[in-house]
Amino acid sequence: MPSVKQYVIDVATASFANIVKSSGNPTTGDITIDGVKFEISENKDKDLPDTQNSLKVINMGGKVAKEKNYIKFSVAGSATIKISFFSSSDGRHAKIISDEDSTGTTGTEATTKDKQIYTTTFTLSKAGTYYLGGDNGIYITSVTVEM
Repeated sequence: MPSVKQYVIDVATASFANIVKSSGNPTTGDITIDGVKFEISENKDKDLPDTQNSLKVINMGGKVAKEKNYIKFSVAGSATIKISFFSSSDGRHAKIISDEDSTGTTGTEATTKDKQIYTTTFTLSKAGTYYLGGDNGIYITSVTVEM
């Protein structure tokens, strides 16, 4: 049985590379962990990482899409994804889409205005390229990918 490898993006301590911040466009960057690249596209004109509620965050200013507001990564087989996030609005959820399914899956944990950090777990059953974000604007504090 192959061993499971864990990749953790802790936004507070992460070293982002190739950051491009341009007026009116999403801020982009990436992070590579043990050879696995995670591409990031976040809310326009924001820093990467951004600071909200005294926390370092990836600021997803809207709904996850293949063009923006995502953490993009590829898996070669099944994987488990854990995302920790909060919002300043009620009823926001983590969401994951793929190249094959732009409708995707929405997590069940819904935010409240109290800015509490929520964790949602997604189980991926097949290889592919995935885009992780929210069903609307959320602030991501960490992501763990096990594959």
